[in-house]
Amino acid sequence: MNPSTAAVLHFVDSQGAIFLLQTSWVIGHLLGYVLLGIALIRSRVIPLWAAILIIAGLPFQAAGYGTHQGVLQLVCFALIFLGSIPAALAMLKGGDRVMPVSQQLDSRATGEAGQAER
Repeated sequence: MNPSTAAVLHFVDSQGAIFLLQTSWVIGHLLGYVLLGIALIRSRVIPLWAAILIIAGLPFQAAGYGTHQGVLQLVCFALIFLGSIPAALAMLKGGDRVMPVSQQLDSRATGEAGQAER
């Protein structure tokens, strides 16, 4: 890296406003995934394991930011990706008309019981 470029980067990074913006972005980014996971758990539109995967990736993300280890961030995004698949499928199947998982299980149980009586 060019020494003048390094000096400019060091100057910019040492500014309080830049530090505040970087810190607020990281906190907001991590908090957003926590809130998303909680909302998915409470809505019961996707399986519990999928919402937990979204939240479980966050320690890897936080550690990746702190240690500058890209592989930790990749682990986080892999977990978020896997947890997001059921959410994407739920959106594709019915958008806002998706029935919560608990109601789906109840309807399947009553449907199977009704078929067994026939």
